[in-house]
Amino acid sequence: MKKLYSISLIINSLFLGCILFALLKIGSPRYLYQLVKYRGNGIVSLKKSKTSHLKTLPISEGKIVMLGNSITAECEWSELLQNTNIINRGVIGDGAGDILERLDPIIAAKPTKIFLLIGVNDLMFHPLSTIEEFYEKIVSRIVTETPTTKLYLESILPIHNDLRRNGMKNADIDTLNKAIEQIAKKYGLIYIDLNSKFKNTEGSLRQEFSLDGIHLNGDGYLLFKDIIQPYTTN
Repeated sequence: MKKLYSISLIINSLFLGCILFALLKIGSPRYLYQLVKYRGNGIVSLKKSKTSHLKTLPISEGKIVMLGNSITAECEWSELLQNTNIINRGVIGDGAGDILERLDPIIAAKPTKIFLLIGVNDLMFHPLSTIEEFYEKIVSRIVTETPTTKLYLESILPIHNDLRRNGMKNADIDTLNKAIEQIAKKYGLIYIDLNSKFKNTEGSLRQEFSLDGIHLNGDGYLLFKDIIQPYTTN
């Protein structure tokens, strides 16, 4: 009996140790929850499949690249903006670190323009300082390695937690957007303020533009179009 108790104690201690290690590694219970949910709903497989697919599609020079996560990935940009020169390089679930990993072929193609929208997924896993560091690395590489490319930094859209709880806060999004705006100023780039156009009076994503509180519906993309179209044509 004493032996069984000792074994049980050891097993429970190891289990608790694993949980504590995960919390320390990820950062907080919220991040652990998000990681489990993130992996459990198939996003990792979708990311891998889409990233693998994009690797097989070479980018010809002179294109306009829409670069980002699911907000970018889910839009038919060339049709929306009536410009066949636009190509989509959005991947569902991507964060700033993922963009860094798949940046080489985009830079090598020397696009005429890149529209960058990234960072909201990072808020589930990383502190703001880490996200800012990744973000600036993306900007620095593009500006340095393809200086003829016009790079536009788009603000992160607000979310609506009453439609779907995701553990993120609009206050953190606002803080990150301020950092992105400062990066734009530092490198002499255009910062496109999407966020304020999509906010309601409480500071959340307007419900008429989303079904789940984070992704855009058709009307949301029409507003998106109105905001960025002048930058795609000049």
